[in-house]
This record gives sequence, structure tokens and C-alpha cells, in this order.
Amino acid sequence: MEKNLELFSVKNKVIVVTGGTGGIGRGLVKGLAESGAKVAMLSTNEAKSKEMESELREQTGDDEHDDDDAG
Repeated sequence: MEKNLELFSVKNKVIVVTGGTGGIGRGLVKGLAESGAKVAMLSTNEAKSKEMESELREQTGDDEHDDDDAG
């Protein structure tokens, strides 16, 4: 069974989440990051994005990120 679970592993996978600061998106981003994914979070709300970034750094202990402001 454990071998089958590896098929669904997101560890070190790059995943893009649009609406990453909303209710469902926020939960997705946190869960994926906790599972070892490299998450690219897209949002139109800069303040919420920065807040979420801080939470993720705290949660994962990862200081490596690319803060790209496309707007």
C-alpha cells in the first residue's frame, strides 16, 4: 500500500494555486506546502499574500522563496 501512496506524493513537485489566499485556496496551499510541495501562490490581494507567505515560512521553516510581484 505504501508504494501506491508514493504515486500521489507531491514532495518537491511545483504546484501553482490560483486564489491562494481565499478559503479553499489557502487550505490547499498550506496542505501542499506541509506535504513538501514547492507552491506558487497567485492572488490579487498583496496584503493577504504577504500574510500567507509569513504563515508558510513559519509552518515549513523554509526561507527559500521567490517573491515575484507581477503587478
